[in-house]
Amino acid sequence: EYRIVHPLGEGAMGKVYVAEQESLGRRVALKILPDDFAHDAQAVERFGREAKAAAAMQHPNIVQVYGFGQDDGYYYYTMEYVPGSSLRDKVINVEAAPDERAVAKYILQVALALEYAHGQGVIHRDIKADNIIIRAKDDQALVADFGLSRSEQSRTITQVGALMGTPNYMAPEQTLGRKIDHRIDVYALGATLYECLTGELPFFHLELRQLLRMIKHQEPRPLRELRPDVSADLDAICRMAMAKRPEDRYPSADAMAQDLIRYMRGDVAMARRVLADL
Repeated sequence: EYRIVHPLGEGAMGKVYVAEQESLGRRVALKILPDDFAHDAQAVERFGREAKAAAAMQHPNIVQVYGFGQDDGYYYYTMEYVPGSSLRDKVINVEAAPDERAVAKYILQVALALEYAHGQGVIHRDIKADNIIIRAKDDQALVADFGLSRSEQSRTITQVGALMGTPNYMAPEQTLGRKIDHRIDVYALGATLYECLTGELPFFHLELRQLLRMIKHQEPRPLRELRPDVSADLDAICRMAMAKRPEDRYPSADAMAQDLIRYMRGDVAMARRVLADL
């Protein structure tokens, strides 16, 4: 039913292509589980879980999934094709310093999408600029790739060596193999905000164990040291989102979204309140 047009990208659990769904005459994004995993029961189960978790999401800032199936040994699912670019290509991989209000708008839209997903009992677990698409036609941010998502009812994660997600954006508790909740997505969104504003990851090291040690014990370089022009409000929001202890972090993606809305409205008292809570 699907005719592949060209490759689009590669995610944690498969390659993505632009395809023509000939029966409906529309273009879709077609994600296919790699051959290496097709006979791995756990990988197939995880791939199916990704499709089901994403298909249950009905939100304007989440990429919509259409269907899931198997054909001649290939497992696949289809989702809406969103012409545009990743947040990384839109904001980070450019020479000019990004406009902080534009960045705040994208992060706000992602926070609203995450609040919706968390309300459905789903944690994304791999929020980063690469998994956020900026739709070309209306400049809206959409969250993609729920491949590592997990229900809040089953939320333990394995120790170092089997980490799920991208280490640079992991919350401290996520690196320790402890129980996790939706606040790891809040942390990752804060790390994404930091990277968008500064062009640098909050923590980076080529050796995984050293990177995890930095995340657990060090503070990132002050955001306004790298970008002195960034407002104190946005700096405060980023710091609260990335608090080391989950209980010091925003309690929800919605709480972060509300502060971003206040920032966008120019609420000068907001930064003082957030800083007082840090």
